[in-house]
Amino acid sequence: MLFGANRHGRTTETPLALLDIGSSKVACLIVSSPSRSAAEAQIGETLGVRQLGLGMTRSRGIRGGAVADFAEAEEAIKQAVGEAETEAGVPVDEVVVALTGGRLQSVNFAGSAVTSSGTVAGSDIAKVLEAGKAYVEQNGRSLLHLHRLGYRIDGQGGIRNPRGQPGHKLSIDLNAVAADSLVIRNLEALLGRSYLTVSHVVAAPYASALAVLTDENLRDGAVVIDLGACTTTFAVFGNGVFTHSGSIAFGGQHITHDIAQAFAIPVNQAERIKALYGNLVGAMSDEHEFLLPTGKSDSGTGELSVTRAQLRRVIAHRIGETLQAVRDRVLASGVCPEGLRHVVLTGGASQLAGLVEAAEAHFGCVVRTGCPQPLTGMPGAAATPALSALIGLGYAVLVPGALPQLSQSQKSLPAGYAGRLGQWFKDSFWDDERPAGAA
Repeated sequence: MLFGANRHGRTTETPLALLDIGSSKVACLIVSSPSRSAAEAQIGETLGVRQLGLGMTRSRGIRGGAVADFAEAEEAIKQAVGEAETEAGVPVDEVVVALTGGRLQSVNFAGSAVTSSGTVAGSDIAKVLEAGKAYVEQNGRSLLHLHRLGYRIDGQGGIRNPRGQPGHKLSIDLNAVAADSLVIRNLEALLGRSYLTVSHVVAAPYASALAVLTDENLRDGAVVIDLGACTTTFAVFGNGVFTHSGSIAFGGQHITHDIAQAFAIPVNQAERIKALYGNLVGAMSDEHEFLLPTGKSDSGTGELSVTRAQLRRVIAHRIGETLQAVRDRVLASGVCPEGLRHVVLTGGASQLAGLVEAAEAHFGCVVRTGCPQPLTGMPGAAATPALSALIGLGYAVLVPGALPQLSQSQKSLPAGYAGRLGQWFKDSFWDDERPAGAA
């Protein structure tokens, strides 16, 4: 689908559909993006990205990032995509999808190969990367991203671009993000039922991080924690590169179920109480201040009343478990040898009052809530933490170098955050400035 043409007949814009299929909501964002022909024809000209349509609906048939009911999930996806298409005024048949499920995890390792001619060539780099892909894709796992962290030739590191350098053994330090192949296949099949094909699958924590990190975070390193409904994901940036990611099966819906179980009330009442009164900010009067009656107990013995302190303790327990699990996973990975310096909270459950202060006490470092940097032309009101992964998908695909496996056809970027992000990848992922399709 084409939006227009310049005076030479070349396309000036193409639609890009981004899809985040969560356990609480399904969101689709359609934006315009510079086409390859337009970028090639107008090198150096700044090409903007505009929001064309946004659709959201309550999620159905999805649990923990995996498909639980195909029919229900299909209807939710069709509704969200249909709303976005109606607002955009164009149909879409291809989407970029965020993945949170499938035991999403990253691993750091080194791949090596003997150079074919005593000088590092593109084919030598390709050989190492292909071996790294084969190493990751075992036991039913599929590779999503393969990031290069550094190069070594004959054991000597600190090399920015190994091409053309003499040496007999090339080693590449790699970070691979992978997930269960079955979950990805089910997701593709689900979208196929909705007459959509998948152009790229992006790890949700990585997408969220691209949307909320500041220049300082990119430079000094940070952990981005995306608190969703059923899953909490995290991404780690350190020493100037993306180094680790993973997921934990805790989320906002678990807090709701904890409240329902603690006070023997229906889940829908527990969700309402959490939305109205849930927070982590304590006060002396909380022990004696009762919330509105919650209704009959399951045993039918009469109406229950809950104090603010009781509710806060239930929420704080689950939040503490979640933050501790993320902290343990990050520190166990070894990617933060000097400890955590910055933590950024995002996602729908990150807006809980008092969460930032609780996280600062837990991690012992600077913590803030991260709102995504809106794509050019996007209303600022749309850039909420709940849409971080969705907006980050746009950065992942549109910013050269953000996804190393993508061919980099764009020569210019929107000004502002996207441009700075692109420059950061150019400086950090050294060898990725190369012709499209090169190894």
